[in-house]
Amino acid sequence: MNRPSVVALDIETTGLNPRTDKVISIAIVTRDSEEVIDVAQIGKAEVRKKLSALREYDYIIAHNAKFDAAFIYTNFGILYDNLFCTMLASQIIKNGNPFGHNLLNCLQEYCSIEETNKEHKKLMRYRYIHHKYGTPITDSMKEYVLSDTKYLIPLYEEEMKQISLLKMEKVIALENKLVPAIIKMEIHGCLVDRKGWYKMLGKWEGIREGYLKTLDKELVNLASTIPALAGGKYTRPRHTEVIFQGDLFGYSKRIKTESKGSINFSSSSQLINLIKRVDGIELESVDEDSLQIYMNENPDTSLKKLINILLKYREYDKLLSTYGEKFLRKLDHNNYIHTNYSQCRTKTGRLASSSPNLQNIPGGDIRKFFIAAPGHQFITCDMDGAEISIAADFSGDPLLVSSIQDGIDMHSRLSSKSYSIIFGEDVTINNTEEELTVGKHTFKKVDLRKLHKNVTFAKFYKAGIERVYKTLSKYINLFHSGKKQRLSIASKVSKTIDNEMPVLTKSL
Repeated sequence: MNRPSVVALDIETTGLNPRTDKVISIAIVTRDSEEVIDVAQIGKAEVRKKLSALREYDYIIAHNAKFDAAFIYTNFGILYDNLFCTMLASQIIKNGNPFGHNLLNCLQEYCSIEETNKEHKKLMRYRYIHHKYGTPITDSMKEYVLSDTKYLIPLYEEEMKQISLLKMEKVIALENKLVPAIIKMEIHGCLVDRKGWYKMLGKWEGIREGYLKTLDKELVNLASTIPALAGGKYTRPRHTEVIFQGDLFGYSKRIKTESKGSINFSSSSQLINLIKRVDGIELESVDEDSLQIYMNENPDTSLKKLINILLKYREYDKLLSTYGEKFLRKLDHNNYIHTNYSQCRTKTGRLASSSPNLQNIPGGDIRKFFIAAPGHQFITCDMDGAEISIAADFSGDPLLVSSIQDGIDMHSRLSSKSYSIIFGEDVTINNTEEELTVGKHTFKKVDLRKLHKNVTFAKFYKAGIERVYKTLSKYINLFHSGKKQRLSIASKVSKTIDNEMPVLTKSL
């Protein structure tokens, strides 16, 4: 069997953004030749000709191939579909294990090659960073870019031995085929309705300020009836301070507007002190879970109304801090947002998004402002029950298999058993808008089922009691008091789910 024809590729650039920065040099290494292209000196047409010739090879090998290929795509209009990324290969080999997949670590791990001349390489990196584009690169700069590129083919060969032993050839082939699509997604970006977004921010700010005024009013009411809050400190009216900054010419500009009242509702220490003054209880934290637990354990607290308003206030304050001006500053001049995708960085091998993360955008108000470009349409699609299919194939568990072959709604079945334990009475959960009333509380069944799916999927990855409790704490805390009792309920839920999927549980 003939060895695949391969060529190694590495580039040096003026920066890290393929949409705005330029390629300075390109190193091309085969099994018996090497070349460094000084892009500015030979012109784009000649460079494009040399780069087009690389399509003839079975594989173009690069470490973090997405980076190199993205720059070649934006600078020269060539998008390769014959890439082999040695970084992706390492991430697949080491999946789930702690390991830094930079080139140095990979060469040490797979080829037993130690880096030498670290100071010299550091100097060369500095020269590339500060290189004036258009001036010739030096011989030492050429040697620097070749010094890593010449090891890429040996690295590829050693990694493929590991890939073969793991029988992961199809996986690495699939991941490499995905790289060009990822590049186009990142470069093109997604169009955002900036005007609509700003209108939404105005609406959120109005709601947040409304809750803030209500908080102030409730605090004043409490101060008039609770001796511990008497004395004026908690009855001061809220006022706005506008902070200006002057310049050398006597002009000033507004740099910050601060709303100040008797208490800063964003200050954990002040909230902890408030609760201590009213109820004599000092909390370690005032996050949402802690406050829900506090109200559940102290149902007669006079702070209940204020805390419920505070949680609503925080909801909109968080939306504004996460998706406000800071987020919109990430849009380019054409109102497109660009993210960075990582194919195999997560332990589960799922695609991840960062800077910003576009995979956790809330539905409804926010997601509707991501719009299709003119002449295009959005197509929304998803794999139906991908995790369940994989788990069923892996374990052969009867419940999982039945959910696929017979259409059994396993999520409704499992959530019904779990919530029956939590609520202390038999309940039936389904995927409808139907309401369920337990005691003084009313829930939508579809919401209960949706949350519980996270528990079921977590079980595929050996989730234990703590994970079950963390996911369902909102409801466990509502019906049970004391950490010991809550963990006991979470333990019963966890064991019940395990018993419903016994074959899967034993196979993990």
